[in-house]
Amino acid sequence: MKTNDYLRAALVAATLTLTGCSSDDNGITEPQPQEKTAKLELRLTGSTASTKATGSALPTQAEENTVKRFTVAIFNSDNSVNAIQTVTSNTAAATTVNCTPATGCTGIVVANAPTDGYFAGVQNKTDFLKKTIALADVQAKDCLPMSGEVKDNGGKATFTLNAGSNTGMVAEVSRLVARVSVSSIKSAFDPNGQYSAASYTLKNIFVRNVIKEAVPATGGYSTTKITTPAFLTGSYDSSTGTVAYLANAISPAVNVSTEHTTNYWFYILPNEETTHTALVLEGTFKKNASDTGTTIYYPIVINRKQAGTTLTGTSGTGTSNIARNTTYAIKAVIKNIGTTNPMGDITPTSLEVTVSVANWALNITQDVTFE
Repeated sequence: MKTNDYLRAALVAATLTLTGCSSDDNGITEPQPQEKTAKLELRLTGSTASTKATGSALPTQAEENTVKRFTVAIFNSDNSVNAIQTVTSNTAAATTVNCTPATGCTGIVVANAPTDGYFAGVQNKTDFLKKTIALADVQAKDCLPMSGEVKDNGGKATFTLNAGSNTGMVAEVSRLVARVSVSSIKSAFDPNGQYSAASYTLKNIFVRNVIKEAVPATGGYSTTKITTPAFLTGSYDSSTGTVAYLANAISPAVNVSTEHTTNYWFYILPNEETTHTALVLEGTFKKNASDTGTTIYYPIVINRKQAGTTLTGTSGTGTSNIARNTTYAIKAVIKNIGTTNPMGDITPTSLEVTVSVANWALNITQDVTFE
């Protein structure tokens, strides 16, 4: 009798154990045993990357390559999260991420997000790509936001994670931002013209119509833009509601009859909207020595092809677009009066521009002459 009771108890226990491990037709999948973990070994490659400041030299390539932290996100074929891990140390070494074995996986790496836990709680790829990046949070030259795809050792962006070690995985990241700079500003008024006795004293440089935020996707503007782009403008004379980090006051103000060669630079997000990004010079224009002066602006639409403009660079030159991971270097020569409207434009007869557009590793120059 006792033996029968024992057998009944054993049978019930076995039934419960089998029920807990079974798979049915309602979509419940068998959980992987704990020992079946996929270990993804990943290295950052490609354009891996102190507060923005004016200086005698532009930031170095090494400074702008710095990675302070990066987040690896691995997604299953249905775009659900397989694993998310943020690395804040040993960023130059291979990183191991514990994943669940799966096929049809994709991955994104985002470097230098605003905080270590920026992607905490994300459940799927769609939510991950809603985590916008705003440059007000990451204006440091050695903490530029970057992103890139995870690829297997065959260069494929869709991969299988097998139990055990998955080696040879790489993420080639590139900067999500562009850099616009100006390194030379001078006046050269025609000695026989209307403004032969004129002078221009520079007091501020700012950037207008800058895209406010982007998503950390791995492609160009079409993949990183938000649904309805919003724009920012640096502070300028009598401005309200603008942002300070897109402007650089010149103190003391500088008469540019002698070439002003201090470097000023700004990090901006990609922009392919019809509202073009422009760097603007602000200063006091005097027709002659007795003139009290007027605040005059010289807007330079970055990468715009027009009369009086010389463009040099690679693909994308002259489109008026701002591309990620690209630098735009400007030189300006003022030969005529500009505009009183900081958000306006000036005619090609007042502006001569040389723009070079290329990848960050190349030198890009933009020479501007305001006739």
